[in-house]
Amino acid sequence: MIIPTTITNALLPPKEPICNNPPFPIVIKNAVFVCLIALFFIAFGILIGNAVPIIISGFIFILLYHNIKKVKSEKKIYEKAYAVYKLYLNDAFQPRSTVSYTRNGKHELFDANLYIVNKIDESLKQAVVPRITTKKSKRGHSELYFKRKLLKYLNLEFVDNEYEVRFSDVTYYPDIVISSKVGINTLYIDVEIDEPYSFSLHSRPIHHIETDDLRNRYFENGNWIIVRFSEEQVYKFTDECCELILSIIKHINSGGLERIFDYDGIKVPHWSYNQGLKMQADNYRSSYLPKAYKI
Repeated sequence: MIIPTTITNALLPPKEPICNNPPFPIVIKNAVFVCLIALFFIAFGILIGNAVPIIISGFIFILLYHNIKKVKSEKKIYEKAYAVYKLYLNDAFQPRSTVSYTRNGKHELFDANLYIVNKIDESLKQAVVPRITTKKSKRGHSELYFKRKLLKYLNLEFVDNEYEVRFSDVTYYPDIVISSKVGINTLYIDVEIDEPYSFSLHSRPIHHIETDDLRNRYFENGNWIIVRFSEEQVYKFTDECCELILSIIKHINSGGLERIFDYDGIKVPHWSYNQGLKMQADNYRSSYLPKAYKI
């Protein structure tokens, strides 16, 4: 399972912000000192009848104005971030009804859960949107079988396998596409079902270690969650695989406050190329495929 860093970062609680500028009163005190220097230059220029000191003082005032404006702006950003940080901490240990804040002049309850969900929603803006494919691809039994099971588990969630995902220089065809609304944006999950080898003549091991790294990077950069199951997992642990997908969706939609389903019990070791050759020689797929599909 691969979750893009944009989403994992959104799931994290806010960090305590750091104030890079000195306290605002010190800036004001320094500003008074700078103003006195500028006024001295003005008085000196008038006294000697020279405009240069007056021009210099003008530049000093302009720089001072912009500096104070910048510090004020950064102070507001820091104070807002710190207020959210404190509210989030309070909300983690108190009933939500006791924690409130003011936003846009309105008094509202602060919801740490909703805060995280909104961050996730924002992170999904740049997700690459799938399109209905015009390519006629033959779907394997495992994809169709697992799609039917997922539809029962996910109920109203969108599940399909007739879509393509176009990136800048390549197009991929996910085994199964799942989409779920988070706020106003959409979470996309690419579900891949990997068999160790095909039954075609002169075939070689497929989906062995590192073969799908490039594909995974494209989907990760496109803000998709990638979940890879082996064909064996899908048939031996069907309910557990469905439960894992459901757990991911719940985890994201709840703001990351729920633990993702523990799937250690259904893990199957990823095979190397040589292991794939042995599995092919032993006709390993026949040990778990339904009788009608054993070859």
